[in-house]
Amino acid sequence: MWVPQSSLQPLAQRHPPSNLDKSFYVFNTLLQAKVPPTLPTLRALLSACIKVEQPQRGLSLATHLDEHGLIPDAVCFGLLVTVCGKARDLSLARQLVSKWQKGQGPRTKTEKEIRAPINGQILLQLLAQNRDLEAAFRVFDLVCKDTSHKPSLHLIGTLISGCIQSGQPKLAFAVADYIENHGIALNPVIYSLLASACFEAGGSEASGLGLRLLRLWEEGKKPR
Repeated sequence: MWVPQSSLQPLAQRHPPSNLDKSFYVFNTLLQAKVPPTLPTLRALLSACIKVEQPQRGLSLATHLDEHGLIPDAVCFGLLVTVCGKARDLSLARQLVSKWQKGQGPRTKTEKEIRAPINGQILLQLLAQNRDLEAAFRVFDLVCKDTSHKPSLHLIGTLISGCIQSGQPKLAFAVADYIENHGIALNPVIYSLLASACFEAGGSEASGLGLRLLRLWEEGKKPR
């Protein structure tokens, strides 16, 4: 029995797991019939996977973007990031960072400002917890470039904590420089994390940063 692709989206938007099974059945039937998926269809399926707490099923959908030459819009990219974070899939996280760097994530200024902080927090946390600091710093740079707002203290704290837990506390010094250069006020959590990074790293560079942080904290001034 032929099932049109337009029927899949409303079916996927009904959230019981049984409807998700039916939606994937229709989706796979269409693929077997050589009918290429559309972004609305993929968005509907990704959203359904998230809402019924089955993000692992959404991971397979990411491959269809490349296979069919689809570039995700802001909503689709955000859904992929959410699926990736919930399923804790490091491979997809790295692929999404690469897509973001190539301009295949949110494209307009408004989309970037809205989506970058949310996407950045999910991806950076997953990457940092898995000690992929190179990719985590790439995400941090993307967030800084793709939004008119400064990165949240939560995002900054996640990156510093990742540096410490990965046994590379000196990498946190670059985050400290960013904080100082962009006039971001220290709060107790960030100050404590940077102090821990200094203690773990040791050496003259760490001592210099520690004294600078202490002076800023005692004076109650924002870094220049």
